[in-house]
Amino acid sequence: MEALLKKGIDGLNLDRSDWQLVKFGDVATQQKQSVDRENTDLTRYVKGEHMYSEDLHLREWGELKDEYLGPAFIRYFEKGDMLYGSRRTYLRKVTIAPFEGITSNTTFVIKANEDLIDKNLLPFLMLSDEFTEHSIRNSKGSVNPYINWKDIANYEFLLPPKEQQAEIAELLWAMDEVIESTLALEENLKSQLMACEKAFFYNDPKSLVKLGTVLKKSISGGTPSTIEASFYADGKIPWITTKILSGDFISEGESYITESAIKNSTAKLLPLGNIVAGTRVGVGKFAINEIDLSFSQDVSGLVVDHQKVDVEFLVYQLNSYILQNRILPFARGTTIKGITKDDLLNVKITLPSSEDQIEARNKIKAIKVALSCVLLKYNGSKFFQQSLINQVF
Repeated sequence: MEALLKKGIDGLNLDRSDWQLVKFGDVATQQKQSVDRENTDLTRYVKGEHMYSEDLHLREWGELKDEYLGPAFIRYFEKGDMLYGSRRTYLRKVTIAPFEGITSNTTFVIKANEDLIDKNLLPFLMLSDEFTEHSIRNSKGSVNPYINWKDIANYEFLLPPKEQQAEIAELLWAMDEVIESTLALEENLKSQLMACEKAFFYNDPKSLVKLGTVLKKSISGGTPSTIEASFYADGKIPWITTKILSGDFISEGESYITESAIKNSTAKLLPLGNIVAGTRVGVGKFAINEIDLSFSQDVSGLVVDHQKVDVEFLVYQLNSYILQNRILPFARGTTIKGITKDDLLNVKITLPSSEDQIEARNKIKAIKVALSCVLLKYNGSKFFQQSLINQVF
Protein backbone atom coordinates (compact mmCIF):
# COMPACT_ATOMS: atom_id res chain seq x y z
CA MET A 1 0.00 0.00 0.00
CA GLU A 2 2.84 2.40 0.82
CA ALA A 3 4.20 2.13 -2.73
CA LEU A 4 0.74 2.86 -4.14
CA LEU A 5 0.25 5.88 -1.92
CA LYS A 6 3.71 7.21 -2.78
CA LYS A 7 2.77 6.98 -6.44
CA GLY A 8 -0.34 9.02 -5.75
CA ILE A 9 1.63 11.61 -3.78
CA ASP A 10 4.23 11.90 -6.54
CA GLY A 11 1.47 12.44 -9.11
CA LEU A 12 -0.16 10.02 -11.52
CA ASN A 13 1.41 11.54 -14.67
CA LEU A 14 -1.42 10.11 -16.75
CA ASP A 15 -0.97 9.65 -20.48
CA ARG A 16 -4.45 9.97 -22.01
CA SER A 17 -3.38 9.36 -25.60
CA ASP A 18 -5.07 5.95 -25.72
CA TRP A 19 -8.06 6.81 -23.54
CA GLN A 20 -11.50 6.43 -25.10
CA LEU A 21 -14.31 8.98 -25.00
CA VAL A 22 -17.41 7.22 -23.68
CA LYS A 23 -20.75 8.07 -22.11
CA PHE A 24 -21.74 7.16 -18.58
CA GLY A 25 -24.60 5.13 -20.02
CA ASP A 26 -22.02 2.97 -21.87
CA VAL A 27 -20.26 1.91 -18.65
CA ALA A 28 -23.21 1.84 -16.24
CA THR A 29 -26.75 0.47 -16.39
CA GLN A 30 -29.73 1.41 -14.26
CA GLN A 31 -31.49 -1.49 -12.53
CA LYS A 32 -35.27 -1.26 -12.27
CA GLN A 33 -36.28 -4.56 -10.71
CA SER A 34 -39.27 -4.05 -8.40
CA VAL A 35 -40.10 -5.79 -5.14
CA ASP A 36 -43.48 -6.77 -3.74
CA ARG A 37 -42.86 -5.86 -0.12
CA GLU A 38 -45.77 -8.01 1.05
CA ASN A 39 -44.16 -11.11 -0.46
CA THR A 40 -40.41 -10.90 0.01
CA ASP A 41 -37.68 -12.39 2.17
CA LEU A 42 -35.77 -9.12 2.09
CA THR A 43 -35.45 -7.45 5.50
CA ARG A 44 -33.48 -4.23 5.01
CA TYR A 45 -34.04 -0.97 3.19
CA VAL A 46 -31.96 2.14 2.44
CA LYS A 47 -33.27 5.71 2.50
CA GLY A 48 -31.50 8.75 1.13
CA GLU A 49 -30.79 9.86 4.71
CA HIS A 50 -28.88 6.62 5.32
CA MET A 51 -26.38 7.61 2.61
CA TYR A 52 -23.66 10.08 3.60
CA SER A 53 -22.15 12.68 1.30
CA GLU A 54 -18.91 11.62 -0.40
CA ASP A 55 -18.92 8.30 1.46
CA LEU A 56 -18.96 5.01 -0.45
CA HIS A 57 -19.70 3.03 2.71
CA LEU A 58 -23.24 2.42 3.92
CA ARG A 59 -23.18 2.92 7.69
CA GLU A 60 -26.92 2.99 8.43
CA TRP A 61 -30.05 1.30 7.12
CA GLY A 62 -33.53 0.37 8.25
CA GLU A 63 -35.39 -2.86 8.96
CA LEU A 64 -38.62 -3.37 7.04
CA LYS A 65 -40.47 -4.60 10.12
CA ASP A 66 -39.64 -1.44 12.09
CA GLU A 67 -41.15 1.32 9.97
CA TYR A 68 -43.87 2.07 7.48
CA LEU A 69 -42.48 2.89 4.04
CA GLY A 70 -44.32 4.74 1.32
CA PRO A 71 -45.15 3.22 -2.08
CA ALA A 72 -41.92 4.59 -3.61
CA PHE A 73 -39.85 1.93 -1.81
CA ILE A 74 -40.03 -0.79 -4.43
CA ARG A 75 -36.56 -0.81 -6.00
CA TYR A 76 -34.47 -3.95 -5.50
CA PHE A 77 -30.70 -3.84 -5.18
CA GLU A 78 -28.05 -6.56 -4.88
CA LYS A 79 -24.88 -6.64 -2.85
CA GLY A 80 -22.23 -4.70 -4.77
CA ASP A 81 -24.71 -2.47 -6.64
CA MET A 82 -24.15 1.27 -6.49
CA LEU A 83 -26.87 3.45 -4.97
CA TYR A 84 -26.98 7.02 -6.23
CA GLY A 85 -29.17 9.76 -4.78
CA SER A 86 -30.85 11.38 -7.78
CA ARG A 87 -32.21 14.29 -5.73
CA ARG A 88 -29.97 17.16 -4.66
CA THR A 89 -27.03 15.62 -6.48
CA TYR A 90 -24.68 18.28 -5.10
CA LEU A 91 -24.65 16.12 -1.95
CA ARG A 92 -22.68 13.43 -3.84
CA LYS A 93 -24.49 10.49 -2.29
CA VAL A 94 -22.86 7.43 -3.87
CA THR A 95 -22.87 4.21 -1.86
CA ILE A 96 -21.87 0.62 -2.56
CA ALA A 97 -24.52 -1.73 -1.20
CA PRO A 98 -23.04 -4.22 1.32
CA PHE A 99 -26.15 -6.45 1.17
CA GLU A 100 -29.30 -6.92 -0.90
CA GLY A 101 -32.35 -4.89 -0.03
CA ILE A 102 -34.90 -2.29 -1.06
CA THR A 103 -34.64 1.41 -1.78
CA SER A 104 -36.91 4.08 -3.22
CA ASN A 105 -37.38 4.76 -6.92
CA THR A 106 -35.61 8.11 -6.50
CA THR A 107 -32.38 6.28 -5.68
CA PHE A 108 -30.75 4.94 -8.81
CA VAL A 109 -29.55 1.35 -8.55
CA ILE A 110 -26.53 1.03 -10.83
CA LYS A 111 -24.38 -1.82 -12.11
CA ALA A 112 -21.06 -1.46 -13.89
CA ASN A 113 -20.70 -2.70 -17.46
CA GLU A 114 -17.63 -4.75 -16.65
CA ASP A 115 -16.83 -5.27 -20.34
CA LEU A 116 -15.82 -1.60 -20.40
CA ILE A 117 -15.07 -0.47 -16.87
CA ASP A 118 -13.58 -1.96 -13.72
CA LYS A 119 -16.46 -2.04 -11.24
CA ASN A 120 -14.07 -0.87 -8.50
CA LEU A 121 -13.37 2.34 -10.43
CA LEU A 122 -16.93 3.34 -11.33
CA PRO A 123 -17.93 4.73 -7.91
CA PHE A 124 -14.96 7.11 -7.92
CA LEU A 125 -16.01 8.45 -11.32
CA MET A 126 -19.38 9.26 -9.75
CA LEU A 127 -17.64 11.21 -6.99
CA SER A 128 -15.60 13.33 -9.39
CA ASP A 129 -16.16 17.07 -9.58
CA GLU A 130 -17.01 17.02 -13.29
CA PHE A 131 -19.59 14.23 -12.92
CA THR A 132 -21.22 16.12 -10.04
CA GLU A 133 -21.20 19.42 -11.92
CA HIS A 134 -22.85 17.70 -14.90
CA SER A 135 -25.54 16.27 -12.60
CA ILE A 136 -26.19 19.65 -11.01
CA ARG A 137 -26.40 21.44 -14.39
CA ASN A 138 -28.89 18.92 -15.73
CA SER A 139 -31.10 18.68 -12.65
CA LYS A 140 -34.74 19.72 -12.80
CA GLY A 141 -36.67 21.63 -10.16
CA SER A 142 -35.63 24.25 -7.64
CA VAL A 143 -36.78 23.26 -4.14
CA ASN A 144 -35.74 19.60 -4.40
CA PRO A 145 -33.80 19.32 -7.68
CA TYR A 146 -33.53 15.88 -9.29
CA ILE A 147 -31.83 14.36 -12.29
CA ASN A 148 -33.24 11.88 -14.79
CA TRP A 149 -31.27 8.79 -15.74
CA LYS A 150 -31.02 9.78 -19.40
CA ASP A 151 -29.31 13.03 -18.41
CA ILE A 152 -26.52 11.40 -16.43
CA ALA A 153 -26.32 8.59 -18.98
CA ASN A 154 -25.26 11.24 -21.54
CA TYR A 155 -22.31 12.43 -19.42
CA GLU A 156 -19.10 12.03 -21.48
CA PHE A 157 -15.63 11.35 -20.11
CA LEU A 158 -12.30 9.81 -21.07
CA LEU A 159 -11.97 6.17 -20.00
CA PRO A 160 -8.51 4.61 -19.54
CA PRO A 161 -7.71 1.08 -20.79
CA LYS A 162 -8.84 -1.76 -18.49
CA GLU A 163 -5.36 -2.60 -17.14
CA GLN A 164 -4.81 1.04 -16.19
CA GLN A 165 -8.27 1.22 -14.63
CA ALA A 166 -7.38 -1.57 -12.22
CA GLU A 167 -4.19 0.20 -11.18
CA ILE A 168 -5.99 3.50 -10.60
CA ALA A 169 -8.80 1.78 -8.68
CA GLU A 170 -6.27 0.05 -6.44
CA LEU A 171 -4.68 3.38 -5.58
CA LEU A 172 -8.02 5.05 -4.82
CA TRP A 173 -9.15 2.16 -2.63
CA ALA A 174 -5.83 2.29 -0.80
CA MET A 175 -6.63 5.90 0.04
CA ASP A 176 -10.07 4.78 1.15
CA GLU A 177 -8.43 2.32 3.56
CA VAL A 178 -6.42 5.17 5.07
CA ILE A 179 -9.61 7.20 5.51
CA GLU A 180 -11.47 4.26 7.08
CA SER A 181 -8.64 3.53 9.51
CA THR A 182 -8.64 7.21 10.49
CA LEU A 183 -12.39 7.08 11.12
CA ALA A 184 -11.95 3.96 13.26
CA LEU A 185 -9.28 5.73 15.31
CA GLU A 186 -11.56 8.73 15.71
CA GLU A 187 -14.39 6.53 17.02
CA ASN A 188 -11.99 4.85 19.44
CA LEU A 189 -10.82 8.20 20.78
CA LYS A 190 -14.40 9.44 21.14
CA SER A 191 -15.22 6.33 23.17
CA GLN A 192 -12.19 6.98 25.36
CA LEU A 193 -13.31 10.59 25.83
CA MET A 194 -16.81 9.58 26.88
CA ALA A 195 -15.37 7.03 29.32
CA CYS A 196 -13.11 9.71 30.85
CA GLU A 197 -15.97 12.19 31.10
CA LYS A 198 -18.11 9.61 32.86
CA ALA A 199 -15.28 8.70 35.24
CA PHE A 200 -14.41 12.29 36.13
CA PHE A 201 -17.67 14.21 35.84
CA TYR A 202 -20.42 11.78 36.79
CA ASN A 203 -20.83 11.89 40.54
CA ASP A 204 -23.23 11.38 43.41
CA PRO A 205 -25.71 14.29 43.15
CA LYS A 206 -25.21 14.98 46.86
CA SER A 207 -21.55 15.81 46.25
CA LEU A 208 -22.18 18.26 43.42
CA VAL A 209 -21.88 22.04 43.75
CA LYS A 210 -23.46 24.91 41.85
CA LEU A 211 -21.44 26.40 39.00
CA GLY A 212 -21.81 29.82 40.60
CA THR A 213 -19.77 28.73 43.64
CA VAL A 214 -16.57 28.51 41.56
CA LEU A 215 -17.06 31.89 39.87
CA LYS A 216 -16.18 35.36 41.08
CA LYS A 217 -18.91 36.88 38.92
CA SER A 218 -20.68 36.66 35.60
CA ILE A 219 -20.68 39.41 32.97
CA SER A 220 -23.49 40.12 30.52
CA GLY A 221 -22.60 40.90 26.92
CA GLY A 222 -23.64 43.73 24.64
CA THR A 223 -23.46 44.87 21.04
CA PRO A 224 -22.02 48.33 20.32
CA SER A 225 -24.32 50.31 18.06
CA THR A 226 -23.46 50.03 14.37
CA ILE A 227 -24.69 53.61 14.02
CA GLU A 228 -21.67 54.72 15.99
CA ALA A 229 -19.09 53.83 13.32
CA SER A 230 -16.24 55.01 15.52
CA PHE A 231 -16.93 52.05 17.83
CA TYR A 232 -15.53 49.75 15.13
CA ALA A 233 -13.11 51.92 13.18
CA ASP A 234 -9.54 50.76 13.87
CA GLY A 235 -10.84 48.61 16.76
CA LYS A 236 -8.31 46.43 18.56
CA ILE A 237 -10.53 44.60 21.08
CA PRO A 238 -11.81 41.19 19.84
CA TRP A 239 -15.60 40.90 19.93
CA ILE A 240 -17.56 37.69 19.34
CA THR A 241 -21.03 36.23 18.96
CA THR A 242 -21.97 32.58 19.33
CA LYS A 243 -21.21 32.08 15.61
CA ILE A 244 -17.51 31.85 16.38
CA LEU A 245 -17.94 30.14 19.75
CA SER A 246 -16.88 26.52 19.20
CA GLY A 247 -14.36 24.19 20.78
CA ASP A 248 -12.77 24.54 24.19
CA PHE A 249 -10.65 27.62 23.43
CA ILE A 250 -11.12 30.86 21.55
CA SER A 251 -8.24 33.08 20.46
CA GLU A 252 -9.66 35.48 17.88
CA GLY A 253 -12.49 37.89 17.38
CA GLU A 254 -15.36 37.83 14.94
CA SER A 255 -14.93 41.58 14.64
CA TYR A 256 -12.97 44.21 16.55
CA ILE A 257 -14.22 47.15 18.60
CA THR A 258 -12.61 50.12 20.32
CA GLU A 259 -12.08 51.01 23.96
CA SER A 260 -14.64 53.75 23.41
CA ALA A 261 -17.19 51.07 22.50
CA ILE A 262 -16.56 49.36 25.83
CA LYS A 263 -16.98 52.62 27.73
CA ASN A 264 -20.04 53.86 25.88
CA SER A 265 -22.12 50.73 25.29
CA THR A 266 -23.32 47.66 27.17
CA ALA A 267 -20.34 45.67 25.88
CA LYS A 268 -17.94 44.48 28.59
CA LEU A 269 -14.35 43.22 28.60
CA LEU A 270 -13.54 39.71 29.87
CA PRO A 271 -9.90 39.25 30.91
CA LEU A 272 -8.13 36.29 29.32
CA GLY A 273 -8.14 32.96 31.12
CA ASN A 274 -11.83 32.92 31.92
CA ILE A 275 -14.83 31.35 30.17
CA VAL A 276 -17.29 32.64 27.59
CA ALA A 277 -20.67 30.89 27.60
CA GLY A 278 -23.41 30.80 25.00
CA THR A 279 -26.58 31.79 26.83
CA ARG A 280 -28.78 32.61 23.81
CA VAL A 281 -28.74 30.89 20.39
CA GLY A 282 -25.63 28.91 21.29
CA VAL A 283 -26.79 27.49 24.62
CA GLY A 284 -24.30 24.92 25.90
CA LYS A 285 -21.20 26.31 24.15
CA PHE A 286 -18.29 27.13 26.45
CA ALA A 287 -14.71 28.20 25.70
CA ILE A 288 -11.72 29.62 27.53
CA ASN A 289 -10.81 33.04 26.15
CA GLU A 290 -7.08 33.02 25.42
CA ILE A 291 -7.23 36.76 24.80
CA ASP A 292 -9.02 39.67 26.43
CA LEU A 293 -12.30 40.00 24.55
CA SER A 294 -15.84 41.34 24.49
CA PHE A 295 -19.02 39.66 23.32
CA SER A 296 -22.63 40.09 22.23
CA GLN A 297 -25.73 39.84 24.38
CA ASP A 298 -26.03 36.16 23.30
CA VAL A 299 -22.92 35.41 25.36
CA SER A 300 -22.02 35.69 29.03
CA GLY A 301 -18.57 35.95 30.57
CA LEU A 302 -17.79 33.69 33.53
CA VAL A 303 -15.00 35.08 35.71
CA VAL A 304 -13.48 31.97 37.26
CA ASP A 305 -12.18 31.73 40.84
CA HIS A 306 -8.88 30.08 39.96
CA GLN A 307 -8.24 29.28 43.61
CA LYS A 308 -11.22 26.93 43.58
CA VAL A 309 -11.16 25.35 40.16
CA ASP A 310 -8.77 24.71 37.29
CA VAL A 311 -10.24 26.59 34.32
CA GLU A 312 -9.43 23.86 31.78
CA PHE A 313 -10.96 21.21 34.03
CA LEU A 314 -14.06 23.39 34.26
CA VAL A 315 -14.46 24.02 30.53
CA TYR A 316 -13.92 20.32 29.71
CA GLN A 317 -16.61 19.49 32.24
CA LEU A 318 -19.05 22.09 30.91
CA ASN A 319 -18.57 20.82 27.35
CA SER A 320 -18.88 17.15 28.35
CA TYR A 321 -21.94 15.15 27.37
CA ILE A 322 -22.81 14.78 31.07
CA LEU A 323 -23.03 18.53 31.70
CA GLN A 324 -24.69 19.16 28.36
CA ASN A 325 -27.48 16.83 29.47
CA ARG A 326 -27.88 18.92 32.61
CA ILE A 327 -27.73 22.31 30.87
CA LEU A 328 -29.88 21.88 27.76
CA PRO A 329 -33.15 21.13 29.63
CA PHE A 330 -32.92 24.69 31.02
CA ALA A 331 -33.01 26.18 27.51
CA ARG A 332 -36.25 28.08 26.99
CA GLY A 333 -37.96 29.59 23.98
CA THR A 334 -39.31 28.34 20.69
CA THR A 335 -37.58 30.08 17.80
CA ILE A 336 -34.52 31.15 19.78
CA LYS A 337 -33.37 29.06 22.74
CA GLY A 338 -31.88 30.80 25.74
CA ILE A 339 -30.86 30.08 29.31
CA THR A 340 -31.17 32.57 32.14
CA LYS A 341 -28.14 33.63 34.14
CA ASP A 342 -29.63 32.16 37.32
CA ASP A 343 -30.33 28.80 35.69
CA LEU A 344 -26.80 28.64 34.32
CA LEU A 345 -25.19 29.50 37.66
CA ASN A 346 -27.34 26.89 39.39
CA VAL A 347 -26.20 24.05 37.12
CA LYS A 348 -24.49 21.39 39.26
CA ILE A 349 -20.85 20.44 38.62
CA THR A 350 -18.43 18.08 40.31
CA LEU A 351 -15.54 19.69 42.20
CA PRO A 352 -12.86 17.18 43.25
CA SER A 353 -9.51 18.01 44.83
CA SER A 354 -6.99 20.14 42.92
CA GLU A 355 -4.87 17.04 42.27
CA ASP A 356 -7.84 15.15 40.79
CA GLN A 357 -8.80 18.16 38.69
CA ILE A 358 -5.30 18.27 37.17
CA GLU A 359 -5.34 14.53 36.51
CA ALA A 360 -8.70 14.78 34.75
CA ARG A 361 -7.64 17.87 32.79
CA ASN A 362 -4.43 16.23 31.53
CA LYS A 363 -6.10 12.97 30.46
CA ILE A 364 -8.96 14.67 28.67
CA LYS A 365 -6.67 17.21 27.05
CA ALA A 366 -4.44 14.43 25.69
CA ILE A 367 -7.44 12.70 24.10
CA LYS A 368 -8.75 15.95 22.62
CA VAL A 369 -5.34 16.81 21.16
CA ALA A 370 -5.20 13.33 19.60
CA LEU A 371 -8.71 13.82 18.20
CA SER A 372 -7.66 17.12 16.62
CA CYS A 373 -4.68 15.41 14.97
CA VAL A 374 -6.90 12.61 13.68
CA LEU A 375 -9.37 15.13 12.27
CA LEU A 376 -6.57 16.93 10.45
CA LYS A 377 -5.38 13.61 9.01
CA TYR A 378 -8.92 12.69 7.96
CA ASN A 379 -9.53 16.02 6.21
CA GLY A 380 -6.13 15.82 4.53
CA SER A 381 -6.78 12.27 3.34
CA LYS A 382 -10.22 13.16 1.98
CA PHE A 383 -8.78 16.17 0.15
CA PHE A 384 -5.96 14.06 -1.30
CA GLN A 385 -8.37 11.32 -2.41
CA GLN A 386 -10.62 13.86 -4.14
CA SER A 387 -7.57 15.38 -5.81
CA LEU A 388 -6.59 11.96 -7.19
CA ILE A 389 -10.16 11.34 -8.42
CA ASN A 390 -10.17 14.66 -10.25
CA GLN A 391 -6.75 13.94 -11.77
CA VAL A 392 -8.26 10.88 -13.41
CA PHE A 393 -11.72 12.17 -14.29
